Amino acid sequence: MEKCLVCKSINCLKIINQNLRIYKCQLCNVIFLEKEYQQQKIEASKTYSKIEEIYFNQTQKHIEEKIINYYINYLRTKTKMNFKSVLDIGTGYGYLLKKLKKFGIIGEGIESSQLKNKLAVEKNIQQVYFDENYELSKKYDLICFTQVLNYLRNTKQILLNIKKYLNEDGLIFIVTTNPESKYVIEDYSNATKESYYSNMLYSKKNFETLKDNIGLEIIDYTTYREDIAIDFIRNNSVLTFFKYRINLKKPMIKDPEGNIAMILLKKIT
Repeated sequence: MEKCLVCKSINCLKIINQNLRIYKCQLCNVIFLEKEYQQQKIEASKTYSKIEEIYFNQTQKHIEEKIINYYINYLRTKTKMNFKSVLDIGTGYGYLLKKLKKFGIIGEGIESSQLKNKLAVEKNIQQVYFDENYELSKKYDLICFTQVLNYLRNTKQILLNIKKYLNEDGLIFIVTTNPESKYVIEDYSNATKESYYSNMLYSKKNFETLKDNIGLEIIDYTTYREDIAIDFIRNNSVLTFFKYRINLKKPMIKDPEGNIAMILLKKIT
C-alpha cells in the first residue's frame, strides 16, 4: 500500500504491524488497517451462554459505569449541559443515558450487541448496526460516539452523514483511540489477533481538517491515559478487575501521551 486512506498522500506510510497489515501515516498520523475488519458486525449477531451473561453482568457493566463517570465529568466541564435531545451511538449497557437523566437530559441509544441490549440499564435503546449509511428520523442537540467510531471504517463519511441530524450549533462528543499515543503504537505493533485492534484511528490533524471539508469544527481535544484498558491488556484480567472494582486505582487520568482522546466537534455550516 502506497497511499494514505485519509490524507491521500503518497509514500508516507509506515507499517507498524507486518502480520496484521496495520499502517501509520507519517504525515497526518492516522492509523488504519489495510483490510477492513468487521468486528462490530460479528459482535452484533454473537450469542452467549448463561454463564457468559452472568460474567459480563458482574464485570463489564461495572467497568463501563466507572468509565462513563469520566465522560460525564468531561461534558460537565466542556459544555453547559443544556441538551434537550441526545443520541448515544454505541451506547453499550446504557450508562451514559442513565447518568444524563440525573441532569434532566432524556436521550436515546443505538447498540448493535444483543448481549448489551439484553443487560442494558436503560430501555430506550435500539438494537441496530450503525455505519455511514444509517438514517435517523429526527435531529439532536448532542450526538455521542463513545468508544465506537474507531471500530468503524469510514470516519469522514460517518461524520458527514451524522451532521445532517444535528440541530443548529449542535455538538458531537467522541471518545476514541489516540493514534499518536506511545501506548497505542506499542500495543498495535505487538497485536497478534484481528479482534484486538480497530479499523481507522483518526488523529487530531484528521479531525482538524473536518472544519473545511464538512463543516465540523474542533472545540476541544483532550487526551487521557485509560489505565484500566492498558492494565487489562498487559496484566492478569481477574486481578485487574478487582483492583478497579474496589477503587485501588483510578481508571483514567489526563496525559498528553494518553491512549484515549475525548473530542467535541461543533456544527458550523
